[in-house]
Parts: sequence; C-alpha cells; structure tokens
Amino acid sequence: SKEREIQGAYRNQCMDVPERRFQIPRNNKDGESLVEIVIRQGSIASESDRKSSDEQATGVRVWNSAISLLRILALDPFLVENKVVVELGAGSGVVSVAAHYLGASQVIATDSNPE
Repeated sequence: SKEREIQGAYRNQCMDVPERRFQIPRNNKDGESLVEIVIRQGSIASESDRKSSDEQATGVRVWNSAISLLRILALDPFLVENKVVVELGAGSGVVSVAAHYLGASQVIATDSNPE
C-alpha cells in the first residue's frame, strides 16, 4: 500500500545534497575521539523525476529520524554499548554504522526493496 504524502513532512533541503557527514564520539583505549561517517546520497535529477521516484529513493537518503536517533545515541552510547542492535528499515544504514562505532557487540541492518 502506498503512503499518503503529507506536504513537507518527509523532505527537506539537506536530503538532496550529494553527501552528508556526521561526527560521533568513539571511546577506545586511547581515550575518546571523533569518528566521521560519510553517506553519499542518491540524487534524482529533476522535479518530475523526483515526484515519480520518491518511493524508490527512500534508501538513498538520510532521513531526519535517523539524524535524531544519531544525536540520542551520541549523547548516551550506553544505549547500544555491548548490545545486539537490529535496525529495521535501515535505509542508508547510518544509524547501524554509528551503533557499531559506539560499541554495539553486533549490528544487524535490514531494509527491503520489492523490486
């Protein structure tokens, strides 16, 4: 079934930039350092292509919900440290990558494309 679009609820300008960068803290034996995660986002050439391709392009963008979860995990890495993390609907996988760097013992990222 197709989701009903709510004008402006799913998209913002940063979702269309070619690359997104996120820095998260990483504790290691030498102390804390920053790890940079770089996600190269897919692009859709024109507005008409974008409208018809939004359904297929959801996994090539970093969604706002992923950014919010990254911020929460960066503030409290204990949420994933030494735990098994399963991300359903991982899309770009940025949250799963962050969970790995924040000390998860195992990370499983899933997503699906019916095509």
